Amino acid sequence: MLLNCSAAFEYVKKLLRAKGYAIRMLSYKSNGRHLIIEGIDSKEHYQYFYCIYKHEFIHSFNELFPEFVSKHTEYAGYAESINIEYLEYARVREAILLYIYPDCKVYSIDSNFLNNFVIEHGLLREQTKQNEYDVAYGNGLTEVVHEKVNMFPIKLLNRYN
Repeated sequence: MLLNCSAAFEYVKKLLRAKGYAIRMLSYKSNGRHLIIEGIDSKEHYQYFYCIYKHEFIHSFNELFPEFVSKHTEYAGYAESINIEYLEYARVREAILLYIYPDCKVYSIDSNFLNNFVIEHGLLREQTKQNEYDVAYGNGLTEVVHEKVNMFPIKLLNRYN
């Protein structure tokens, strides 16, 4: 059972090594909640992995995008998400997105494919709730944000492990 980001990221690093990748570089986004891994395989091919730990799937996709679901009933059900700026960061690096869950299941999706799918189907939304973030890491200054989020049906995800 993976109870937090730290455990999930250690798990995915072991998984990538088992799949033949050497870890060349690690960096973090979203205040440590996302991990970017630069890996290299035995053929000297570099690959970026953008790793996100999630507690569960999004249950409100059908209500948020009823027109899409009515036209594409095969995609009804649960969804996942990634903020627009993080998808862009991953896409520019041609990263594979890895979604990691507490039950140790890891799912993947190509960032360029996802970006094209979201744009084609209009699956971008601005959150109505406000999120407040520490903008200067501990000095008490915060910023209130209505995040812009790409949402997509989990049926697009592929099991990675």
